[in-house]
Amino acid sequence: MADRLRAAAPPAVLAVLCLALAIAAELGRDEPARPTTHALPTLDAQAAELLDGLRVGERIAGWTVITLAGPHERAIDIGLERDGQRFVVTIAPMGARPENPALQTERYAIYYGHATPPDRKVPDGAVRAITAALARRITRHEHAIEL
Repeated sequence: MADRLRAAAPPAVLAVLCLALAIAAELGRDEPARPTTHALPTLDAQAAELLDGLRVGERIAGWTVITLAGPHERAIDIGLERDGQRFVVTIAPMGARPENPALQTERYAIYYGHATPPDRKVPDGAVRAITAALARRITRHEHAIEL
């Protein structure tokens, strides 16, 4: 009986080792985080009106809107993505922030930043096209909406 156990031991050890490696690989696999619906950023009705009904999934100058949030501290954040690159456009009332905006309307300043990955610069042409498109939307409603 001892001979049978010794003969069966290497395949059994190999099977246990393979199982352990499979479990370790599964635990270490990078899966994108799945946000829960209660954790998703939201856009209130006034902010949605200011942005002329902009929605997640819409495209602006070839970039996809991936998040809309605000107002938070009198600002609206718009997350954009294209080809694995992301950045955020922020809309705030003129004078609410000390930085110079990329573009402004009569009452609102449009900023951009938070690019990821950080080693890739957002193309200037994309910034100009996106901020101009957002400025056109804002101009339609800016006198009726105050953040």
